[in-house]
Amino acid sequence: MTSGMRDLTIDELDSVSGGTVHTEVRKTTLIDVNGKGILAIGTVSIDGGPALPSAEWIPLK
Repeated sequence: MTSGMRDLTIDELDSVSGGTVHTEVRKTTLIDVNGKGILAIGTVSIDGGPALPSAEWIPLK
C-alpha cells in the first residue's frame, strides 16, 4: 500500500516558490549553553555562492 506521496518536480517547486528554487548548504557546530539554549554557529552558502558566517540562538523551553 502506498501513501500517495511523491517527490516534487523542479517545475512544481518553481510554481509554489514564486518561480525560484534556491539551494542552501550549511555547516554548523552546536554548542549547549548551560542548559539555557543552543548556539548554532557555522557557515551558509546559497546557490553555490561564498560561504558566509551564520549564527542562531535556539532557546530551550
